[in-house]
Amino acid sequence: LPLAIDEPAYIRLGDCLSPVSTSVGDALSETSLSSHRERSAVEDPWSHSQDPAGSRRVQEALDEASEETRIAMLQEFHSRAVKAMKDPHANHVLQKCISIMAPSSLQFMVDELLERDGLA
Repeated sequence: LPLAIDEPAYIRLGDCLSPVSTSVGDALSETSLSSHRERSAVEDPWSHSQDPAGSRRVQEALDEASEETRIAMLQEFHSRAVKAMKDPHANHVLQKCISIMAPSSLQFMVDELLERDGLA
């Protein structure tokens, strides 16, 4: 059914609905949608890292983030490092972290590997 001019429309952005104006010239811009995706990749990097596009967004967010934000993003991978290593997309996020972050912030990955039977 077509929307009335003043009737609100919604677009799904991640887990939330965002209102979109149906007025001509007042549509949701690609820039704001892109901005939402970037924020989402920073706030929930684990979920986003498990698909191709999300993994690339998380890697880009890591490149652009402050060290403090990078550490916060990496916290999402604690207790999931081995699973991420085996994931076809999340492993690229870990590789990015290894290439740009201080070794001390990556120790949890080694620890998780050593906790596995047959690796110690």
